[in-house]
Amino acid sequence: MSRSIIETHRVFFTWIFALFLFALLLFGDSIWRANYPVITGLMFFAGSILVGLAVIGRLWCALHISGYKTYHLVATGPYSMSRNPLYFFSFLGVLGLGLASGSLLITAIMTAFFALYYAPLIREEQKRLLEMHGESYREYLSRTPAFWPKLSLLNEPEEYTVQPRVYRRSMGEAVWFIIFLGLFQFIGVLHQQAVLPNLFSLV
Repeated sequence: MSRSIIETHRVFFTWIFALFLFALLLFGDSIWRANYPVITGLMFFAGSILVGLAVIGRLWCALHISGYKTYHLVATGPYSMSRNPLYFFSFLGVLGLGLASGSLLITAIMTAFFALYYAPLIREEQKRLLEMHGESYREYLSRTPAFWPKLSLLNEPEEYTVQPRVYRRSMGEAVWFIIFLGLFQFIGVLHQQAVLPNLFSLV
C-alpha cells in the first residue's frame, strides 16, 4: 500500500508549522506574562511536566518498536494499552509546549494542528497495518484503544530484544521536545527584556 502525501512529507509539514509558530512567538508576546506572572509560571510548570512525560513515553515506545516498526505487529508495553501510544505521548508534548509558551492561543493552535494532522495519518497507518497483518491486527483492533491508553491492559514481557542503533535515533527525536521547551522559555525572557519586538499580543 502506497503512503499518503501526509505520511511521505511528515517532517516537512511539521517544520513548516514549527516555523509559523516561532514567527508568532518571536514577534508577539503573551498578555499573561506581564499581567499575570503567577499564571504564566503555573502554565510553564504544567507544560514542563507534560513535556517530561512525553519524552519518557516516547522513549518507552521506542524501546518496543525500535527495529520492529510496521513489519512486526508490536502489542507489548505501551502498545498493549493503545494502538498509537507514540502519538499519544507526542500529543502530551505538544500540549505541554503550548502551555509553556504562556499563550492559550498558541496552545489551541498547536492542539488543533495535531488533531487535524495526525487523525488522517493514524487512519492511513491503520489501513496499511491491517493490509499487512490481517486477522492478527483485527484482533488487536478489537481489544486495544486507538489513542487514549487503557492502563489495565498493560502487558510487558520479562525480556525484550532492542536494536541499539535504531533506539539511539529515537532518543534524538525525543530530545527535540526538551530543546523546544528551552527555546520557548528563552524567547519569553527576550520579550521581557524588550530584546524582541512585541508587535501583537497573544492571549
